[in-house]
Amino acid sequence: MCLNRMNINITKNNVSADIDWCNLLAPNNTREFYFRYGNGTNYTCVTYCTMGVPGRLNCNYGECHVLAKSGPRCLCPDTNEFWYSGESCDSRISRPGVIGGVTAAIVILILIAIITIILCRRRKSKGNQELLTNKNIDFTNPDEMESEWTSGQNITGHPPAEGNKFTPNLQSVDIFKKVQIRRPTLIRTPESSD
Repeated sequence: MCLNRMNINITKNNVSADIDWCNLLAPNNTREFYFRYGNGTNYTCVTYCTMGVPGRLNCNYGECHVLAKSGPRCLCPDTNEFWYSGESCDSRISRPGVIGGVTAAIVILILIAIITIILCRRRKSKGNQELLTNKNIDFTNPDEMESEWTSGQNITGHPPAEGNKFTPNLQSVDIFKKVQIRRPTLIRTPESSD
């Protein structure tokens, strides 16, 4: 909706200050957004989209259009290269850059997850193999089990203090006796920070 200025010929002699010529000559649905602008002898009907008008709407990457009901507005271009934002199309973002960056980030996250899973499984299977290869104990042979208990290490895997050899005597254990053990409870001490 543009006002065709070529068909308007207004001279100083036939211009009346009382008549709003721009309102009369502008299209019906945008009349309120046109106004007279000039130097005292020559006048032009303009909007805030017109170049050279003080207070002109700066649309940066977009184009200014006079819209019905809302007046001068910036319309941002719709391209495959950029996304535009802001009321005056003042910022643009590279569309291929965003798509490439997001895709690369997703691929990197997936690779990190796969590598982490592989390493955890290897560590777990290596630990299980180590237990099987280092502790080839025949649990059906009581002599071998006895040597395991008296191998010179305590339950933490360290050599026991002098004179503290643990040798279990399982001959006097009643295996048919029912044992009731209370469920353990967690007791926090002032030293613990967890």
